[in-house]
Amino acid sequence: TFVTKERYWAAEDAGVLSLYEPDDWWHIKNIQDAIVLHTYSALQDKRIADVGGSDSRTLRHFGKANEGYCIDAFEGEHGGISAPPEIAGVRNIIAMMGTFNAAVPRAHFDVLYSISVVEHVASDQMDVFFEDCRQALKPGGEMMHLIDLYVEDDSSANAYENERLEL
Repeated sequence: TFVTKERYWAAEDAGVLSLYEPDDWWHIKNIQDAIVLHTYSALQDKRIADVGGSDSRTLRHFGKANEGYCIDAFEGEHGGISAPPEIAGVRNIIAMMGTFNAAVPRAHFDVLYSISVVEHVASDQMDVFFEDCRQALKPGGEMMHLIDLYVEDDSSANAYENERLEL
């Protein structure tokens, strides 16, 4: 599903933006962070994984009341960092989803999410990426993937984005 303006405003009304400096409020990543933080803010004593989170902004908050995990190759790509950070309450798993890396535990996470990661997964790898994510979840677990995608009225202008929506 798409994140609606109403869902974002609900996150803002809940005070999620108070976690950020005022100058950081209107970056797309912070809007995506707000959705994740608001959706899962009440969780406690859960295992929560951020896929491709690098120096995860959201796990800094979830790691206080939950077991936080950052699953990332830490290769410095797409604005990421090249060495695992030390974040209180967060364990780093050096791996990439979609490779079925043994370092990623199976049936382990209550929640698994990514912010601005899926748009970097090759179309022909999409199925294995999502299957790897699914296998990492506990039965009944939940995943959320927020992507950078701009939908235009002119469908010919966004052939690539439209193709990705069809996947």
